[in-house]
Amino acid sequence: MECPNCNNVNIVKFFQETLDCPHCNEIINIEYFMCNICGTTFKYTGEDIFSEVQFSQDEFKNLFGASKEEIFNHYSDIDTMSDNIHSCIKCGGLAFEIEDGLYKCTKCGFEVEVE
Repeated sequence: MECPNCNNVNIVKFFQETLDCPHCNEIINIEYFMCNICGTTFKYTGEDIFSEVQFSQDEFKNLFGASKEEIFNHYSDIDTMSDNIHSCIKCGGLAFEIEDGLYKCTKCGFEVEVE
């Protein structure tokens, strides 16, 4: 995959959510990505369909548990998704390694140990 704005191929998925379709009750997976070069935020809903998303600062932090600047600053120093960053297994938020093997979600605060 590449950034639809600048064609950077080192984009990172930083959030995933699962919703029930209100019309047919099918499960919809939505993945959110950020370009670590230009900071464009976009979502992927399947079948290679990407759309850029715009949120206010409050909306972004409420949805993802961290500001866009915090997420961008973290990812702008790496080429791809790091081993010390995961999606929270409880809410899908961004979980950072806070100690050796201990991860904490920036959205819900859930902590889990990973070997």
